[in-house]
Amino acid sequence: MKKIFITGTLVFWWIILSAQIQTVNWYFGDNAGLTFKNGYPEELPAGSMKTLAGCATISDKHGNLLFYTNGQKVWNRNNLVMPHGDSLGAGNLINQNSIFITFPGDSNKYYLFTISGSDSLRYPFMMINVIDKNADNFLGDIIIRDSIITHKIMFKLSAVQHCNGKNIWLLAHRMNSNRFLSFLLDSIGMEQPLEFSTGSMPGADIGYMKASPAGDKIAFPVNNGNNLLEIFDFDNRTGTISNPVTITTGIDEVYVYGTEFSPDGKYLYLTTGGRLFGLWQYDLSLKTAEKINASAVLITGGNLRALQLAPDGKIYLARENEKYLDRINAPLMKGKDCNYQAKAVYLHNGISRMGLPGFIQSWLYRPFFITPQHCTGDTNSFDFYVPENIDSVLWNFGDNGYSNDYNPAHFYETEGVYTVSLKQYHCGIYDSATSDVTIFETPQVDLGGDTILCSSCFLDFDFSGIYDSLIWQDGNRDYDYVINKPGIYSVTVWKNGCTASDTASIQKNEVNIVLPNAFTPNGDGLNDEFKVIRAEGIIGFTMQIYNRWGNLIFSNDNPETGWDGTCNGTVCPPGTYIWKIVFTYTNGTTGKTENRTETGTVTLVK
Repeated sequence: MKKIFITGTLVFWWIILSAQIQTVNWYFGDNAGLTFKNGYPEELPAGSMKTLAGCATISDKHGNLLFYTNGQKVWNRNNLVMPHGDSLGAGNLINQNSIFITFPGDSNKYYLFTISGSDSLRYPFMMINVIDKNADNFLGDIIIRDSIITHKIMFKLSAVQHCNGKNIWLLAHRMNSNRFLSFLLDSIGMEQPLEFSTGSMPGADIGYMKASPAGDKIAFPVNNGNNLLEIFDFDNRTGTISNPVTITTGIDEVYVYGTEFSPDGKYLYLTTGGRLFGLWQYDLSLKTAEKINASAVLITGGNLRALQLAPDGKIYLARENEKYLDRINAPLMKGKDCNYQAKAVYLHNGISRMGLPGFIQSWLYRPFFITPQHCTGDTNSFDFYVPENIDSVLWNFGDNGYSNDYNPAHFYETEGVYTVSLKQYHCGIYDSATSDVTIFETPQVDLGGDTILCSSCFLDFDFSGIYDSLIWQDGNRDYDYVINKPGIYSVTVWKNGCTASDTASIQKNEVNIVLPNAFTPNGDGLNDEFKVIRAEGIIGFTMQIYNRWGNLIFSNDNPETGWDGTCNGTVCPPGTYIWKIVFTYTNGTTGKTENRTETGTVTLVK
C-alpha cells in the first residue's frame, strides 16, 4: 500500500506404470539385487549370480521376480538354477550377452536370447532359448535351449515394442560390417531378420546398444577412431534402421561403454573410458550432428560403466568393483541440472561390476510434459519432447480447452487447479500423461503513476506481507521503500512464482515562494518592506497589494523589491492587507511553461 507523508505537519514424481512392472527387479554384478516395486530402490536378498558384465532379469506383470541370467546359467525366483538352465553357451565377459523377451500371445512363455563365443569357427553366434514359467512347479524351466539363429553377431542386444504394442523387435548387429538386424517376434514365432546396411563399420566390440524408450532411436557404440557412437532413426512399424548421426571426439583412444536415453528420449547419456573417463549428456532435440556434438556436457568424471533407466524414472550407473551404484536423479533436465549423484545406492549384499540388466526399453517409456508458467494473464506453454514416430497428439487442458499442437500454449482466465492430460497416438494406440497444474493469480502492483510532490513531501510504499519477494530499480529488496527525491522508479514483485512490474516518474515541485505574514515600515532598517523572502523556480512574477475594500494600492514585477507600506505616497494605516502573486514556472513533469496564482494576507504593524 502507498502512503503520502508531509514533513513538519511497498518439475517429477514418476509413477510406476503397469508396463514397467516387468522391470522392477534387477540382479547384476556379484550377488547384487535391487527392487523398485515400491517406487524407489530397495535391496533384494543376495542373488546367486556372478557376472563381470552381461546379465538380464525379468518379472511378471505383477512385479514378481521370474528369472535372471548371466548368459551361462538361469536362476529362478528362489535363486536356484533351473533344471535345464546350467551351462548355456553365452559368454559374460563384456556388454550385452542376453535379454529376456515376453512371448507375444502367450504369457506363460519367455524367450531368452544369448550371444556366445564358444565356437571359434562360428564366433560369435546368437542363440534362442524358450522358458516355460509354469514348468518345475511354476518356478520355470528351459524347454528349448541354445538353438542357433545366426552367426557373426556382436555382443550387443536390445529390444523394443512394435508400434502395435504387442509384437517385439529384437535388434542386433553383425561383426565386421555396418549391417543391423531387426528380428520381429509375434504370436506365430520369430521371423527371418531384416538387414540394413547403414552407418560406420564398428571397431572394438565394446559398449551397450540401446533403443530409446519411445522406440524411435537407436544408440550404437562405434568405437572406431574418433567416431564414438552413432544415433539412428528406428521405425518401429517396419523395423527400418537409418539416418546415422555420428558422435565424435578429438581425443584418441577414447571409447563409449554405457549408453542410455532419458525417459522421454530427448537426451542421450554416455559413459566413456580409455584416455577420457566420464559421464556425458547430449541433446538429441537439436537434430543435426554438428549441434548435437556441440551440446555435449561432461556431467562427471570417473570410471563408470553400464547405464540403465529404471522404473522410478532415474538412470543408474554401475561403478566397477564397488558396493555402490551412482544415479542421475533428473535425467529429463539439461546439463548438470540432471542432478548426478555419486554412490547413491549402497549394495549390502553384493558388488557392482561393469554391467546392469537390460530390458525391453519400451517398458520404460512414458510421455512427459513441462509447464514452466502457472499464472493468470500469461500464456502457459506446455513443453513436450516429440518422438519421431508420433502420429498425433491430443491435449486436454482441464478447462474445456483442447489442442492438437505438439507444443501448445494455453491461456487460463482464472486461478485454480486443472488436470491436464496428453494423449500421444502411434499406430492407432496411445500413451498418456496426466498432471495437475496449479494456476495462480498474477499479482498486482501499483506505484500510483507519475507523481509531482511538494518539496517537503515523500512517498512510502509498504508491501510487507503482500508478496513473496520484490526488487526495486536500484537492487533494493526492502518491502518498505521511501521515495524522497525525483527519478524513475520501478518495482518487480513475485507471488507464487508469478510476477508483475510497475514504473512511475516521481517529480518534485521545485516552485517555492515564501513571504512574511507581517512587516514594520518604521525606517529602522528591520523588516521595513513586505517582499518575497525566497522565490525558487520562478520565471515571470507580478505582485499586487489590496486594502480591505479591494482597492489596488501597490503593484510590481520584481521579486527582489517589495511594498514599503505607503498608499499613494503616504504611510498606510496599520491593519491587514491582501496580496496576490501571479508567477510563471516550468512544469518538471511535462516540461511546459505554466502560470500559477497565489494569495494571502499581511499585517502592517507600526
